[in-house]
Amino acid sequence: MTPDSRDLARRAKIETWRGSYITRVELRERGWTDGQVKRLLINADADSNDNPHLLPIERKRDIGTKLYLRSRVHEIESTSDWTPGRTPKPAQEIDGDDE
Repeated sequence: MTPDSRDLARRAKIETWRGSYITRVELRERGWTDGQVKRLLINADADSNDNPHLLPIERKRDIGTKLYLRSRVHEIESTSDWTPGRTPKPAQEIDGDDE
C-alpha cells in the first residue's frame, strides 16, 4: 500500500465516522433550537476528538465540536410530537442527509 492510498483510506474512515453524527450547526439547519437540543438530546454522544482515525494535529484543530448520533436525531424527528422550533433549511441545502 502506498502512502497516498493509506492516507485516502484513513480519510475515508474519518468521513465514515463523522457521517454517523450531526453537529449542532447541522441541527440548527434542521430546525432545532438550543432548548430542544438540551431538552431532547440532553448530552452529546461524542466529541469530534473522539474520532479514532484522527492524527494528533487534527485533534487539536478540531477541538470541542459536540456530536449527536444521526440515528438518535432521526428517531426524535420521526415522532408525531416533533415540531421544529425554527424554520428548517430546504432539504437540498442540508449536506449529508440522504433521507
